[in-house]
Amino acid sequence: MAARAESKVQEGLRHMQEAEKCLKSGWFRRADHDGAAQAYNSAGNAFRIAKSFEQAKAAFLKASDEQYHCNSLYQSGKALELAGQMAKELKQMEEAFELTQRAGLLFRENGTPDTASQVFQRAAKLAEGVNDKKAIELYAMAVEMFEIEDKTRQAADTLGKSIRLMVKHKQYEDCISHMQRQIELYQSVGSYPPICRIVVGLIVVHLAHGDPVAADEMFKTAIAVPGFPDSDEAIAIEQLLDACEKGDADALALAVSQPVFTYQDNELAKLARDLKVEGDLKISKPVQELHQGKVPPLTVTRTSPGMETRQTGQTAVSEEEQQSLDPGEEMEQKELEERQKNRTEGLEEEVPQEAPPQAAEQSEYDEEFEEGLS
Repeated sequence: MAARAESKVQEGLRHMQEAEKCLKSGWFRRADHDGAAQAYNSAGNAFRIAKSFEQAKAAFLKASDEQYHCNSLYQSGKALELAGQMAKELKQMEEAFELTQRAGLLFRENGTPDTASQVFQRAAKLAEGVNDKKAIELYAMAVEMFEIEDKTRQAADTLGKSIRLMVKHKQYEDCISHMQRQIELYQSVGSYPPICRIVVGLIVVHLAHGDPVAADEMFKTAIAVPGFPDSDEAIAIEQLLDACEKGDADALALAVSQPVFTYQDNELAKLARDLKVEGDLKISKPVQELHQGKVPPLTVTRTSPGMETRQTGQTAVSEEEQQSLDPGEEMEQKELEERQKNRTEGLEEEVPQEAPPQAAEQSEYDEEFEEGLS
């Protein structure tokens, strides 16, 4: 194996020497740029097979330069793309996506948007995790190429990849505009099922952005989408918005645990799971117990500071249940009993009250009337 690799390295070096000869010029000889490009490309392939990626990258870069000198933009782009692949093998990710982007620009300049869009997507994939901002830009360039080719569905799918990165970095305003654009693209080709899924994600983003009014308006607008009113997405969103409006933390947790939300893209599913209701709320029981029916739904909703309303399926706590309570719940129960005791004592103190003025006057009048009769 090592002998074969060494043989390929030697072959690559011979091709490099051949390319340098092609570039020599004199009084009666012109430089052969086309021959040099082919020789450099052959050298790059030999180095690649030998896994000498640094030498292969250098050879492909020189091949790209010579092809560009010959006005062969397409072949120049292919050589750059190969150089980018060698940089990837060397774990030089930033250089890898930069070279791949340059290749896409050459394909775009050559008038081949279909190839350019695919290369821009590959460049964006390489940029993810290294430079997400650049990855979003590259996905946008790919979408532009798809739209030029009237490949609307592919453009909408690619938008989804950039949306995922925007959600990850909490770029909610850009995310909302891209999701609205994605809905428009799917509507233009009559593809409605993906729109239901996008509406779910868009409403989650609105809520995470702190704009429940926009989320409600989006829900009302989506009712006009064919198939949406009777979909599972519509039911789940209505439950979510209702929980947010009531400030019910338990209902919110149950709503976002539905498959409609958990089957979203990972970033959107995580965003939905992290949604919180407004105000200082306490979740009474774990969501898993509520699902299993072990305890009745219990919520504590705070409408304003100092005011609470409690709803529960039980009116009193027995001694056995009191013993089964954890320290946090026991303290909460004691505080509730203390408030009830104080409220009762306050009422008892208020019982002995003086008679109203009108009743006193009526009593004096009756006494005088009786004296008169006697």
